[in-house]
Amino acid sequence: MNSNGDSELESLFQTRQQFMLGIYVSIGYLSTQLHELGHWAMGISVGNPIILGFNRWLIDGSSDSAQSIGILAAGPLVTLMLIVIGFVVARFAHQSLTRWVGMSLVLFNSWFALVPQMTSLLFGGMGDEGWIAYYLGIPQFVIRVPLVIVLVTALLVMLRLSMQEISPNNWALVGLFVIPLIITGLIVLLDRMVWLSYEDGTIFAPIAGISAVTVILNALLFAVVLIILWREIN
Repeated sequence: MNSNGDSELESLFQTRQQFMLGIYVSIGYLSTQLHELGHWAMGISVGNPIILGFNRWLIDGSSDSAQSIGILAAGPLVTLMLIVIGFVVARFAHQSLTRWVGMSLVLFNSWFALVPQMTSLLFGGMGDEGWIAYYLGIPQFVIRVPLVIVLVTALLVMLRLSMQEISPNNWALVGLFVIPLIITGLIVLLDRMVWLSYEDGTIFAPIAGISAVTVILNALLFAVVLIILWREIN
């Protein structure tokens, strides 16, 4: 009897872990797309629309420095907003699943934003922050170093809190850090395929400045995640 009970508990625990992993992956992917939508929305708001894929965007016309800075900054600002929202949800939510959604927002976005900052500081590179520094005429580290401090702090704080929700083992920790890198790699691959299609004039077909493939895939995934979360919460 005890053996069967232990087996059922282990099965339930593994199912819960797999579900939490799915939430983390979904939240992570959608976070990257919200980052890109930040660029797109700012381009629209300043009257300078951009053409958006999964990971890169192209200004559809000309822009001055102020407009370029605004468009460039919008993506990172969305990422920081997601981190703040994640902290609020993780702190005040009553249900374990809802708390994990908040934790996933913080963990994924902190690491997702931290990796390019560190690689740029160590090995060079531009990215959003690099181009912002270029247009402002200041060294990149003036922007990157404070951002790294914020991201590292957020990551460490949430790692400590998240250990109460997940099994504190080595595989869980590895997954939290490796999954964002895998998702980023897959998004880069998807993005290259989209832009090749755009150059060929085939399936890209922008909808309001966003690749049709990007719109369809993201809308489907977003709907699935919402439905799953709604069913679990209710």
